[in-house]
Amino acid sequence: KNEKSDFPDELAKLASTLAAKVGYQVKSEAAIVNFYPFDASMGGHVDDAELTLSYPIVSVSLGCSAVFLIGGKTKDIEPTAILVRSGDVVIMGGESRTCYHGVPRIIKDTCPKLVEYLTSNQSQDPHASLLAKYLQSSRINMNIRQVVDANDNFDSAGKEAYPRSVSGDAGNKRAPAESVVDGER
Repeated sequence: KNEKSDFPDELAKLASTLAAKVGYQVKSEAAIVNFYPFDASMGGHVDDAELTLSYPIVSVSLGCSAVFLIGGKTKDIEPTAILVRSGDVVIMGGESRTCYHGVPRIIKDTCPKLVEYLTSNQSQDPHASLLAKYLQSSRINMNIRQVVDANDNFDSAGKEAYPRSVSGDAGNKRAPAESVVDGER
């Protein structure tokens, strides 16, 4: 069946607000949630499965810190390492939208104070406590993205018939990700 659910309003508002802080617009249509246990990693890749690549990816991290690498349009470009902590946001838009990136390392014992609070039995929510215990030695990353161009809608866009559009220079330049940390660019 061709069924889809509505994108969660709160998550869509969060992504739109964060993207606007660095000058982008995004209509949240899909999200990928990556779960990283302490010994996990994600190799270098480009997020290019969307039908349009003209809109940013808004990436929100929770739990343990991680090393995030952002490179260029090819794997020949040496990547830049960025420490991504719980609550940090990385926005890949413009040239950085189609650059290779990855997560080679999760840093153990970097859990924030909120997680410590939630596991200290002071929280009455059993789900919050379960999540906090997971985050003490793991990381969750949500990648929120727009799938089709603003002039189309998801129901009418067929992957085979839909031309991919990419904005920005396709040259081999390093394009660092833009990050918003504690509301600062």
